Amino acid sequence: MRRIFSLGFPCAVVAGVALSAACGGGESAPPPKVPEPPASTAPGSVTAAPPVSAAPTASAAPVSSALGPVGKLAVGPLDQLAVGGDDTCVRGQDHAILCWGRALEHEQSKTAKVKPVTVKSMADAAEIELGEYHACIRKSDASVACWGYNQFGQLGDGTDKGSDEPVAVKGLTGVADIGLGIAHSCARHQDGTVSCWGSNLHGQLGDGTAKDRNTPVKVKGLKDVAHLSLGGWSSCALLNTGGVKCWGNGERGQNGDGGSLDRRTPVEVSGIANAVGIAVGEHHSCALRKDGTVDCWGDNDKGQLGDGTGKAHGTPQSIKGLSKVKSIAAGGTHTCAVLEDGGVRCWGHNGYGQVGDGSKTDRTTPVEVASIKGVVELNAGDHHTCARLKDQTVMCWGKNVFGQVGDGTLEDRAKPTFVVF
Repeated sequence: MRRIFSLGFPCAVVAGVALSAACGGGESAPPPKVPEPPASTAPGSVTAAPPVSAAPTASAAPVSSALGPVGKLAVGPLDQLAVGGDDTCVRGQDHAILCWGRALEHEQSKTAKVKPVTVKSMADAAEIELGEYHACIRKSDASVACWGYNQFGQLGDGTDKGSDEPVAVKGLTGVADIGLGIAHSCARHQDGTVSCWGSNLHGQLGDGTAKDRNTPVKVKGLKDVAHLSLGGWSSCALLNTGGVKCWGNGERGQNGDGGSLDRRTPVEVSGIANAVGIAVGEHHSCALRKDGTVDCWGDNDKGQLGDGTGKAHGTPQSIKGLSKVKSIAAGGTHTCAVLEDGGVRCWGHNGYGQVGDGSKTDRTTPVEVASIKGVVELNAGDHHTCARLKDQTVMCWGKNVFGQVGDGTLEDRAKPTFVVF
């Protein structure tokens, strides 16, 4: 999530190097601990949805970037855009990484910085993914290293100790891609199987239990996986057959099997047989079909399913009037689609402008994102959205209290704004 983070602009640290687009000296309180949801009583039991930790009040004055004008990238030509809860990162083809927004540090760190910095080249970083308070990289040797909070074992190193530097995930090899939720992590292996670790109270690790795991465990009965997407407390896998399977928290129908029960092992999403993409938000999920249309299911209190009803659905619902979609992204309670022509449509919660149509009104059906074209990659966080453009610039919009929009201010943006590198 994407989704998948104390402000004075604390920075994440990779290999001892701060990561933030607003970093400098100073002290701030450590970020709040991620709350674990109430315990589930049995496999498939209904549980209350977990709350998302409240954001601390921003106290830093707006800062401007020292890395040059828009489009002058400190990381070289871009290969990847990653968005977490309240953070954003880009990875260059030279493997350098730059991040901005709320901290990705572990809970003991109190260092706050207010001067933009880029990180040193990470020659072995082939992918970066962001959770709520942790991050992971997939290395070129197909291993994985993670850093940040670790109270549920989400770093996968066999401990519950947080780390400011990447620690190797134990026993994990042959990884093709990774996905992060609020407090759990998963990896797709090159053989099409999946391993997960971290918080498991809703069964989101897929091993048939509700026991947290600080090292990877295999997801039961899951194979032939083409792609992963993790939400708040649930997980989904796109199969090479075009089917989709989900597991974990299901109270709001986000497992797509027609029920409202937690699932500790994967279940098939009803009626999806030709998917080419998936995206999982906090309590909703979506699938991109081969014909360029989109179906969504789960919670719909902010219109994030895009069907115009505001009603939750336990099975996929087609989004009318949306076609020629190239890719999709799910934020906390909003959803976006990149069209074949490079334009963007978004819908759902818009209280911070994250839908990008210039308003702060929730949208229950897709609306055009203002003043943006040429999008090649899009990702969404809790309440902000970012897009990488084919001209190597990046635009973001939505909530900006932690600087996650990256324009050098703390002002929310209801329309796309260029990131100042």
